[in-house]
Amino acid sequence: MVKASKDKQDRPKKPIDASSVPLMKRCWREWVRPHLREIMVVIGIMALLASTTGLYPVIIKHSYDMLAAKDMEVLKWILLAIVGITALKGTCDYLQSVLSHRVGFKIMLGIQERLFAHLLNADYARLTRETPGQISARLT
Repeated sequence: MVKASKDKQDRPKKPIDASSVPLMKRCWREWVRPHLREIMVVIGIMALLASTTGLYPVIIKHSYDMLAAKDMEVLKWILLAIVGITALKGTCDYLQSVLSHRVGFKIMLGIQERLFAHLLNADYARLTRETPGQISARLT
């Protein structure tokens, strides 16, 4: 069992098939580029989320230094900073999740709308030759 997983790691990665490049360009042009601004907002929120996560060790180190120096006055500000960073991190996590799902669903909705519009204009004889299960399997 372990050998099978090792063989997968040893395989060289396949280069992108040349016939896939036009399809990827089309997907970028028709589906991703119209939502680029929203995607950039999500990436910005992800960066802010990563930076707030990285602030925890800095604040903890600073609080230990203040405890070692017996400077109790600054600890209340550190406590407020921890609460503020935790609130900011939670907000960023929520916004990143909601906005990224919204962009994904918008892209998927656009694809489905176009697909069903094409299906409505498709050749009736071809549609009646195939079972509804075959058609729905092709659409999902």
